Amino acid sequence: MTTITPNLTVEPTAIGADVFRQVGIHDAGRRCPAVAGFILQASLAPMNSQTCNEEHRQFLSRKIVAAAQSILSGELGIIAGARQLCGLGHEVGADRDTDFTFFVGVDSESDHFPIGEVRQHWNPEALRAKDTEIASFEAFYREKAFEICRRLIEKYGHNA
Repeated sequence: MTTITPNLTVEPTAIGADVFRQVGIHDAGRRCPAVAGFILQASLAPMNSQTCNEEHRQFLSRKIVAAAQSILSGELGIIAGARQLCGLGHEVGADRDTDFTFFVGVDSESDHFPIGEVRQHWNPEALRAKDTEIASFEAFYREKAFEICRRLIEKYGHNA
């Protein structure tokens, strides 16, 4: 038996000593466990990649739905939500989806606003002025943002 990682032990006969010998690893990977691990992962990839991809897609769908619901409930501001949804849209490969490009635009137009943790580094007086601008900005985009959030929930809710 060969230990590849602290939690993974490989029975050489399960993988096939021939595979190891073909790549110059003798004793079924005992001399080079990192390479043995790579070969093992590569041999298991076809079985696991579809499952992992599906699980990851479902995970991202849940995050999209949660962000959209948080915007609708007012728990998350439109700008903060746009920043989250931009990244999630990219992760699901929906960069060109008009629902996500709307939020990319909102993020781009609002990148000068102090949102989130960065606020702790701002002068309180300057924050009050920016908060007025933020409120006006979000009010302008609210109706369209809510409409798109509802569409995102419809699109990604069944995958969550």
